Amino acid sequence: MLEFVVELVITLFCVLTKGLYLDVFLNKNDLRVSQVCKWIVLFVTEGCIGIYTYFFTGDTSLYKMVLSITINFVATFIATLCYQTSKNITRIITTVSYNVLAILGEISAVIIFRLLRPEVLSVGTYSAELLITFISSLVNFLFVSIVCAFYPKRSFNQSFSRTSLLVSPIITTAITLFYPISYHEDTEQYSVAVSIFILSGLLFLNIINYYFMNGILEKMELKNKLDILEKQIVYQTEKYSQLSWAYKETRRVIHDVKQHNSFILNCLHKNEYERIEDTIIKNTTELENKYVSVNTGNLVVDTFLGNLSAIAREKGFTLNQDIRIDPSSIPISEYDLSIILGNLVDNCINACRKNISQKCEIYTTLITDQKHFIIQIKNTIPDNKENNSTSNLYHGYGTENISRIMDKYQGTYIHEVSDHYYTATLTIPIFRDTSGKIIYPSTDNPSTPKNSR
Repeated sequence: MLEFVVELVITLFCVLTKGLYLDVFLNKNDLRVSQVCKWIVLFVTEGCIGIYTYFFTGDTSLYKMVLSITINFVATFIATLCYQTSKNITRIITTVSYNVLAILGEISAVIIFRLLRPEVLSVGTYSAELLITFISSLVNFLFVSIVCAFYPKRSFNQSFSRTSLLVSPIITTAITLFYPISYHEDTEQYSVAVSIFILSGLLFLNIINYYFMNGILEKMELKNKLDILEKQIVYQTEKYSQLSWAYKETRRVIHDVKQHNSFILNCLHKNEYERIEDTIIKNTTELENKYVSVNTGNLVVDTFLGNLSAIAREKGFTLNQDIRIDPSSIPISEYDLSIILGNLVDNCINACRKNISQKCEIYTTLITDQKHFIIQIKNTIPDNKENNSTSNLYHGYGTENISRIMDKYQGTYIHEVSDHYYTATLTIPIFRDTSGKIIYPSTDNPSTPKNSR
């Protein structure tokens, strides 16, 4: 009876471990059968493995080992059929990887006993083999937990948080190794029963702990995704406001041009040609002064800094711009430049809008020389320790995109907080060929500049 209980406990533990692994690799939300059916299939296949193991206890022949590996592979592959995936290669890879972990668990268990409790290996009783099976199950669970902590690909913080799931199996393995269980044939039935009960409890505590902690971490990751979505909504709202502003400016231009054209037509009908010439010169100057606040010859720079200038006038921000660029010397694509300026401008506008305690000042500097293209945007921030932390997301959410682009162009990106100012400085080297044309980096190998134009 005790032997049956032991096999049942180990089978259930292996079922839960394998179910955890398959849920991660084949997506637990992509089942072709119900959850109940999945667990029944897992239990039946693992039960077959348990029955085979029971009848071949003590057999160390090569035939038994090969047959055992084959049965484990077939049982795992059958379990993968419960999941909806269009590629059998995915099922095969999952089957192979899980069984490799299981084999590594058994090998590790033998090595652990050889180093710490070599007498267990020499006894050859069922109780001794039971203890080895317990440890191999725990080590296999530990390996599965490690793999699941880093797959699918997660951020460093998420993966680090999931390493907390590894604490329980490590502690349990240590307890099991040094628990004073008797593995000789003359052991009293009561002593064996107590040992089995304690070890079984330790196994299931691991599973309960894992699913409990995993649920908490999944909720935290979901909350993080929701936060990111909210930030994207805010970002899209800002873009909508910019488009609305651009549309209104366009309507104003159309209105002014229509008024000017109407005046010119009246002058033509009256043959007042001198007034037409004066009006055209005057209106051209007015249009440039009114609607074109930045005119460098680069569409991206003019658009973003022009928008910044208009918002600064509307909100009462103090704006100082120092723009000394040669448009033909800008060493990055318009697409990448729009990402950089878009993020920097949005960040400083958002910071200034939150800075209600003092007057906001914005300083923008764009300079090109023979060797570098420099972008610097500086703005005031509230006198608040929380907002003054460079680790805080106060300065915006696009810094990762900017860093990625800087890596592509071998540039540097420095952002810092000091004296109530947040400053972002980008320095991009300008590479030229022998004829003086700018060399742009290859998209295949960003560290190798080429593609001159």
